[in-house]
Amino acid sequence: MKTNLSLRQIGTLFRVDCPDQDIRKRVSDSFHSVTAAFEKVIVPQHLGIEHLTREMALSHQTAYTKAFYGDNICLIWDGTDFYFDRSDDHEL
Repeated sequence: MKTNLSLRQIGTLFRVDCPDQDIRKRVSDSFHSVTAAFEKVIVPQHLGIEHLTREMALSHQTAYTKAFYGDNICLIWDGTDFYFDRSDDHEL
């Protein structure tokens, strides 16, 4: 949701129209509003365990999990972490 840009720079990019000292507060409030909306609407419908029924979860089981666990729901969590180098240069 956010880059390495400062809140003031983001406010400038989005042409936030308010006094210079209030830009950071306005952008920060906007980020908090978007985060709250995601947590309220997007997360319950698309993430977490409660957005799937048992039948839907079973339909996503692989041959491997069916062979070892039968009709039980199996979760395999992959903790792989990829590092992507980012440029520190944000000049347009």
